[in-house]
Amino acid sequence: MNSEFNFFELPGKDNRMIRGSLHIANSDVPKPWFIFCHGITSQRMGPSYLFVKMSRYLAKHGYSSARFDFFGSGESDGEFYEMNLETMKDDVKNVTNYIRDIFSPVKIIILGHSLGGMVAALSTLQSRPDGLVLIAPVASCEKLLAKKECLMKNGLTDSGNIAFGAHELGNTAFDSINNVDPLENLRDNFKGKLLVIQGSDDISVPVEESKAYINTAQKSSIVNEYHLVNGADHNFSRVNDVQVLCTLISSWTKEQFQ
Repeated sequence: MNSEFNFFELPGKDNRMIRGSLHIANSDVPKPWFIFCHGITSQRMGPSYLFVKMSRYLAKHGYSSARFDFFGSGESDGEFYEMNLETMKDDVKNVTNYIRDIFSPVKIIILGHSLGGMVAALSTLQSRPDGLVLIAPVASCEKLLAKKECLMKNGLTDSGNIAFGAHELGNTAFDSINNVDPLENLRDNFKGKLLVIQGSDDISVPVEESKAYINTAQKSSIVNEYHLVNGADHNFSRVNDVQVLCTLISSWTKEQFQ
């Protein structure tokens, strides 16, 4: 199936631009749109172009998608140290509203990887998605806060921020995590359908965190599906893992929304 590729930009925090990519599928039947949320230090292409591969696969099956760089990441405006959970949630809301205004999709599915999975779960009240696809989603804020204490031992950068590999994290990135519970938000504010996918060999986000989302969904009567991909790591780095991931998402979408 043919598809159209295009770029977009829209105002984000302080009227600075959020930039992204569109894969617009040519389909005779209205189908859901996907909104991609990347993880921390990543960008809209995803690790090893994972998001690009997924968007192209989905487009071939009639599903359009929007991939964007969070404020302070990739080609969007802002500095990385200005980013926090609140700016990320606002970005998801703004992009979702943009897609609704321009394309009037029948359904919206927010897809998040790693920290982007947590952001997707936290965005349900503001963005009102019909579906969530969470790939190796972060669930434990306590571990993120513990990470800050570890990083602080190395001291601050010359600009007063926290060194995080090649990036600088601002204190607001950690301040925004306080009193945040993605599982509670999922329980209280999500009425759609949930797909969670995790690699069995993920050493970045433990399997228990992805299962926490499913446990919450089951207790809240949220329609849910869980897949543990044998041998896959956090970024689904092998060719076969990418194929499995794409197939699972496409099949679930067709079953649940068509």
